[in-house]
Amino acid sequence: MNFAKLLTVPAVLLLSGVMAVPAFGQTPSATISNLLAGCKGNKVCFGFDVVTTDFGASGQDIAVDLINANTNTVQETLTEQLTADTTRVGDCFTTSVPAKFTVKIRVPAGGNLNLSGTLTTDILSCGTPTTTTTTTTTTTTTTTTTVPAGLIPGGGPVRSDCYVELSVVGIDNPGPDVRSGRVVSCTDGDPCDTDGECGNGSCTFSVAVCINQTDPNLPACQPPSGLQTLFVNPTNLAGAVPGSLDGSACGNFVAIPLPLKNGTQPAMVRVRLPANATAATGISPRRDRDTFVLKCLPRTTPCPTTSTTTTTTTTSTTTTTPGGVNCVALCGDGTSSVVATCIDPVKCKGNCGALCDKFCGTHMLCKTAECTAPCG
Repeated sequence: MNFAKLLTVPAVLLLSGVMAVPAFGQTPSATISNLLAGCKGNKVCFGFDVVTTDFGASGQDIAVDLINANTNTVQETLTEQLTADTTRVGDCFTTSVPAKFTVKIRVPAGGNLNLSGTLTTDILSCGTPTTTTTTTTTTTTTTTTTVPAGLIPGGGPVRSDCYVELSVVGIDNPGPDVRSGRVVSCTDGDPCDTDGECGNGSCTFSVAVCINQTDPNLPACQPPSGLQTLFVNPTNLAGAVPGSLDGSACGNFVAIPLPLKNGTQPAMVRVRLPANATAATGISPRRDRDTFVLKCLPRTTPCPTTSTTTTTTTTSTTTTTPGGVNCVALCGDGTSSVVATCIDPVKCKGNCGALCDKFCGTHMLCKTAECTAPCG
């Protein structure tokens, strides 16, 4: 809000048509009233009324101190000179607004003036909020390698090779780890080695048996609606067979460990998957016979490491510390100002209207007098 500077209003005091003069040797005096102080931007402004008993006060100085209430030290002093027609004084300090302050009127050193009336304001505050920002949240994201799964046809007849296939975790087909559509190689510690250990001299394949698949790698094979019989060997592959031979399905993945010979030499195991399928009349061929070969290779390069990316985000928690309570004057000429700042909201509510009238003046009228929350 703008703080309208308070202007002096000419006044002439006549007594029986003769200007009053002080009696000889009498000390000039002045009475201060309606002392107001408020904030204009980052400055403190003040205003007060002056009543003199005689014109001996003309030419006298009045000192106005801005006092930091936290340290009880004078932050700035302004000198205001009275003239014969001074009835109102208004000015602004140039220094920055302290957190809490008072404005005090006094006679400067060497001055010859008796002052009385309201010479000191209450402890005031411009209500500037303080903000505390705290970083509270850290989010960690772990990047893992995608484990592909491919279908291994087994090297049977091309028109029936989709009847029985093998799905191997970590293997894509076509790919460098599949040869002749039936030989699958895995290096110790690669994604196809599912034992979770690298360099332990062993590979663990995770495999599942799939039947009646529409495989884009086998365009010549049209899968039947179901199989009449299905045989697998060795017996530990029985858990990898689907529960039903009807439709397109895959069984559960089962683990097949393959230790290297002496921990360093390649190891091979041959898995024979004979499949007998009975299809509807007119479907040919009716049988797919496959042989799958799984091969474990020793690691010749350093084991891979897991890549971890840490992302830090911040949230701001703002705590606002309330300051004083402002008494706001909205004058009839459209001007407005904080005319007083009170620590006590009850006092603000009781005195705001009178203070606004004093600020606006009778020629402007106080259109609205209000206090900011929590009292208004």
